[in-house]
Amino acid sequence: MIFFKKAFRKNSFSAIELLIVVVTVGLIASFAVASYQGAIQRAYEKDAAANLLAIRSMENSYRSSADTYWPNKGSSFYLALGTTGINANLKMKLTDTDLRYRCQSTTNTFTCEAHHPDFDSNSDWILRITEALGPFCLSGGCPTCGSSECPM
Repeated sequence: MIFFKKAFRKNSFSAIELLIVVVTVGLIASFAVASYQGAIQRAYEKDAAANLLAIRSMENSYRSSADTYWPNKGSSFYLALGTTGINANLKMKLTDTDLRYRCQSTTNTFTCEAHHPDFDSNSDWILRITEALGPFCLSGGCPTCGSSECPM
């Protein structure tokens, strides 16, 4: 009988050993999820910055042919949900993502903003570009952009 207990003990794990493994795997998984979410936010921000640069380029093309920036609505913001309005008016092919854009212009100036409405309201951010500046972080917890221009 003593021989059986020793043989059985060598081939099994104790409850404490299993508990340590489960806790370790849980900690590693929690770090991985947090890192993954940060990478997703940085990817959205880089996508927004690249799209805003493309919008500025197309705004300048639009202005050269129409003598005004799009949309010339004065001081009120024109809200374009997704990329449909921007693509149609500026003849662009931006892919539709979770980003939301809004643009404001007069004859001589324009401002466009990209906003990522995250599920967590503490990590919402807005990038802004103008005819002369940007893209830069206007508000929120931008993952890589600060109040100066975004690194590209």
